[in-house]
Amino acid sequence: MRKIFAVVGPTGVGKTGVGFKVAFKYGYSIVSCDARQVYRYMDIGTAKPDKEMRRKVPHYMIDIVDPDQRYTAYEYARDARRVIEGLDTPIIIGGSGLYLKALVDGLSPMPKISLEIREELSRRDTNDLYGELLRVDSKIAEKLHPNDKVRVIRALEVYKETGIPISEWRRDRDRSGFKVDYICVHIDRERLYRRIEERVDSMIARGLVDEVKSLLKRYGETAPALASIGYSEIIKHLKGEITFRDAVHLIKKNTRAYSRRQLTWFRHTNGIRWMQPENVIDEFKRAQKM
Repeated sequence: MRKIFAVVGPTGVGKTGVGFKVAFKYGYSIVSCDARQVYRYMDIGTAKPDKEMRRKVPHYMIDIVDPDQRYTAYEYARDARRVIEGLDTPIIIGGSGLYLKALVDGLSPMPKISLEIREELSRRDTNDLYGELLRVDSKIAEKLHPNDKVRVIRALEVYKETGIPISEWRRDRDRSGFKVDYICVHIDRERLYRRIEERVDSMIARGLVDEVKSLLKRYGETAPALASIGYSEIIKHLKGEITFRDAVHLIKKNTRAYSRRQLTWFRHTNGIRWMQPENVIDEFKRAQKM
C-alpha cells in the first residue's frame, strides 16, 4: 500500500511553515487538510499559505468552494483522494482531524437535506433538539455535547430527511488506498498559546476586519463558512453586540480552546509521532535516505 506523509498539529503550531520547507526541499506537492482553507476569499482569517509559498510549491485543496456553500468532510475526502491519486509525491498538511479521518478511513455519503427541514430545526431550542436526538439516535447523541447545536441539528436533519439515524449512515466506510505516516508538530502549551495570540494580532493588523466586511457584503452573515473562529467574533462586533477589544479577546480564547480539541484528537490517533518543529525536516532527510 502506498505510504503518504502527513504533517499535522494544532492551529498556530507552525505546521504550515514546516510543511512548506519540507515540500520545497524534497519536491513534494502539498495537499491541504484544513476545513476552512477550502473556502475562497477567506485568506487572512484562515492563515492560508501566501502567494509566494504557493508559487514555489504546488498546493491543492485550497480555494475550491465559495463561503456560502456547505462542504462536508465526506466531500473533502472524495476530492482530496482524487488529487492524491494524480500526484507522484504528495504530502498532507493540516489540522482538521475529522477531515483527515475522512480522507484516510472514509465516511459514508450523507443525503441532501431539504431547506424546509433545515430552517425548521434552526428555529428550535437547543435543549429540545438534543432531547429529540436522544430519542431517535442515542448512539450519536451520547457522543455530542448537549450545547453543540450545529452537530445536533446535522444529526437530526439526516434522520428527518431519511428516517435513518446518522449513526447508521456512518457504518459503511470506504477506506483510502494509501497508508499515512503521521508526524504531529509539537511545542509546549505556553509557547503555543503565545504563538496563537501573536497570530491573531497579525491577522487583525493585516486586515481581518475588512476581509469580514467584504465577505458579509458578498454572502451575508448566514454563509456557513462565516460561523468559524475569527469570522463569527468580528461579525458580532460589526453588529454592535460586542466591542472590538472583546472580539479580539474571544478570537484568541476560542482559538486556544480549538487547539486543545485538536491535540486531544491527535492524541487518540494511532501511530502518530510527536516532533518539535526543528526535528521534522531532519526526519524527512532520514526518510529520503531509506
